[in-house]
Amino acid sequence: MAESPTSREALQPKPPVIVAFGNAMACDDGVGPWIVSRLERLLPPQAARLEIAAAPGPELFAFLEAPGELWLIDAARGAGLAPGCLLQRRIGPGEEPPLMGSARLVSTHGLSVVELLKLADALHRRRATVELFGVVGERFEAGDRLSPAVERAAERLIVDLVARLGPSAAVGPDAAEDLRRGNVS
Repeated sequence: MAESPTSREALQPKPPVIVAFGNAMACDDGVGPWIVSRLERLLPPQAARLEIAAAPGPELFAFLEAPGELWLIDAARGAGLAPGCLLQRRIGPGEEPPLMGSARLVSTHGLSVVELLKLADALHRRRATVELFGVVGERFEAGDRLSPAVERAAERLIVDLVARLGPSAAVGPDAAEDLRRGNVS
């Protein structure tokens, strides 16, 4: 019996949802939207669902309730961590907030991503596997440019994210060459 296209599609892993938080008009706080805007230009539409939100909030519950991969990108302030430091943590239900050395990952928003995940867990509303990517910022005042260290870190993260997406992120030859050179601006 031949397999139907529908059943084959059901067996294929769903592409991740990538949600970036931040304010593009507050210097390094805009690193998440900066990354997603570059990914939109580099990736084919089927590679990932890309979203931008000003801050973590209840609208994120729709993504948390769906099974699959949810990648969250946000600027972070970490005590003693150098600007441009990349933080990454897979967060399972009920896990404590991510730590890096002795510094707790702190969002630049009133409600942190970790607090939102804890709320979703307490309400038994999280089915997604969450991967949190933080970029330690340097400047958070009004302005539309990332600091040099944060921009370099964002470029490294973009290359890593595209590689993690695998074959679904097949990019054209020009974009592939740009990625090889680390040119994602």
